[in-house]
Amino acid sequence: MGRHDHFFELGGHSLLALRMIARLRQVCALEATLADLFAQPMLADLARHLDQAPVAVAKLPPIVPAAPAERAALSFAQQRLWFLAQMDGAGAAYHLPLALQLKGALDGVALRCALARIVARHESLRTSF
Repeated sequence: MGRHDHFFELGGHSLLALRMIARLRQVCALEATLADLFAQPMLADLARHLDQAPVAVAKLPPIVPAAPAERAALSFAQQRLWFLAQMDGAGAAYHLPLALQLKGALDGVALRCALARIVARHESLRTSF
């Protein structure tokens, strides 16, 4: 990638852009934003713009897991899904009904243990709204 190449025309996308912005903050201590990159997608233009950018001084706190008993606020994605679930038929896009017929003897203890392990491993299966 040269200084006169267009970031997005070379295959840059939003995830790569976020990684680049984070790297600029970490290594160069520059306070760059995604809006800066979208407005100046050529490296030379972005560099000129960042010459006037403020130096990143505040470090963001690390993300730490919440205690299991704490009530967490819904994420935007969860709020959207809850909202869609309130509309008639809108949730059908998120449900894939499937029926399987298994043959043979069912080991009820093994099934209960397997399901319990899945629920214990994935907190979202223990979440209620």
